[in-house]
Amino acid sequence: MTKAVSFLMCTNSFDEAFKAAVSSCLNQSFKDLELVIVVNCVDEKIQEQIRYFCEDETIKLVFSNAKYLSYNLNLGLDHCQSNYIARMDADDISHPQRIEKQLSFLQINSDVAVCGSAYQIMKDDGTLTKKVVLPSSDAEIRRKLYFFNPIAHSSIMFRKDAILSIGGYMGGRYAQDYDLWLRLANESHYKFHNLTDVLMNYNHSGGDARASKYAYASAAASQWRLFVLTFNPIWLMASLLSFLKRVFNS
Repeated sequence: MTKAVSFLMCTNSFDEAFKAAVSSCLNQSFKDLELVIVVNCVDEKIQEQIRYFCEDETIKLVFSNAKYLSYNLNLGLDHCQSNYIARMDADDISHPQRIEKQLSFLQINSDVAVCGSAYQIMKDDGTLTKKVVLPSSDAEIRRKLYFFNPIAHSSIMFRKDAILSIGGYMGGRYAQDYDLWLRLANESHYKFHNLTDVLMNYNHSGGDARASKYAYASAAASQWRLFVLTFNPIWLMASLLSFLKRVFNS
């Protein structure tokens, strides 16, 4: 029987953060869901640990040798039963009412393709710090997209058919979500929204300088593509700004 919502997670490790993330997906107030986990790890010991921990019938494990997250997310999408996909990182925590609230919003607002939420920063030890409320309306989100990513990837629920209609994830190693939002924003009939409710705890462990450099380069490439497609000078400005950030992060 097809589930109403599919959680989609990728992991290459087995640790306490992963176990907490999985448990938060299973402990939702809304129960008609599945959790699809793409395990992109060749370590047989880790694979066996994940198999043992994920014996719940709600969980579907998909094993992959693919290296980059974009490929594994597309693989996971192919295994998701529902058209409503809730993204989840393997070290974050979804609040119990997350699925219930996002699904209700998307069912009422048929023109919205992506629904994110506010979130709370979480340290590695589980301590919660500041609350982050992102732009909520489609217009606000589209304005912010020129220069930064106003949608928390691990907080979103999206319509699978909308994402597949633009080719799925293509953002390479470092800008999977930002590239996806830019391509979706180029289709005017798809709308974005962020709920102001805090529906997840985001594990902010910080990225290394090398990752930041590649992220800026990937963002610049995505912004440049939008400029070439639309001749909107703001995309040119945004691309140059991302390029400069890449240079000064060297």
